[in-house]
Amino acid sequence: MLDPKGLRILVELNSRGTITAVAEALAFSLSAISQRLAQLEIAAGVPLTERVGRRLLLTEAGQRLVAHATGILAKMEEAETELELLSGSVSGVLRIASLETTLGTVLPKALPVMERRYPNLKIETQEMDPEVAIPALIRGSFDAILIDDYRYMRRSRPPELILFPLCSDPILIAFPVEHVLAGEQQEFNLGDLASEVWISTNAGSEFSELHAYVCSTFGGFRPDVRHRTDNFGVSLALVANGCGLALVPGLATLFAPPGVVFRRPADFSTDRTVCFAIRETSSARPALTAFQGVLEEVAANLKLAPPKNDSRMAATSLAP
Repeated sequence: MLDPKGLRILVELNSRGTITAVAEALAFSLSAISQRLAQLEIAAGVPLTERVGRRLLLTEAGQRLVAHATGILAKMEEAETELELLSGSVSGVLRIASLETTLGTVLPKALPVMERRYPNLKIETQEMDPEVAIPALIRGSFDAILIDDYRYMRRSRPPELILFPLCSDPILIAFPVEHVLAGEQQEFNLGDLASEVWISTNAGSEFSELHAYVCSTFGGFRPDVRHRTDNFGVSLALVANGCGLALVPGLATLFAPPGVVFRRPADFSTDRTVCFAIRETSSARPALTAFQGVLEEVAANLKLAPPKNDSRMAATSLAP
């Protein structure tokens, strides 16, 4: 009989390419991964992997099994969800991938509440960019993800994914406090910042592309980016020390050191929607319903702006 854990490992190996990456994703030891794959090959009766140089690749049989495994694992998840509903308990494990900003602001408030209310539920979290988190959720590596969606940088939504808007988060410009435009009485337009030095996320990232698009489209200039980091806390430390300006989401302001001021141009504003996302096959799972409810409570307690109406994100509740 084919082992579900072995099938999960095979799916991850097909996606990630190395045993080491699979072990990190599933929190298994390298030896455990190898043993599971060996057992799966014995059950299958044909080789599923082969060594090509230093890489372990899937054979044709392995690739065909992966195609079936995705559907098998989805059906198993539906069955497990039904059993959880019948038991009426909130238990098991929730694996959550999250944006840096929500991992550092919303989740630290939500996790203790979940632990108090649902002591039989174990929650594991990992920081991950949406570009990586979305396919990882679809593969089943995570049970839910916290991602964002930008007004001018819409990402495609796989049909297996359900998004629940959590809050609207403004995009702001961070200034060092001594900057001539840092004072609230100093009105400015986006184009007035054309000669500034900028701090942005790594080249090719979605936020970096948003930064370039906003400046060129609405400010008429290409930003002079001299410092790059995907950590907004580091960005704001650079701003505080006069190394440049930075475009940041509102949640990142909670990471700001002294000496940073946040402002918006008079002629332009935008925001992002922070979303809680799950697979459609797990939408009735009690633990996810409970987690969504606590996230909404925390967002309200933090006084985050409610999500704006968006036909692409019509879902509002996981509750049946």
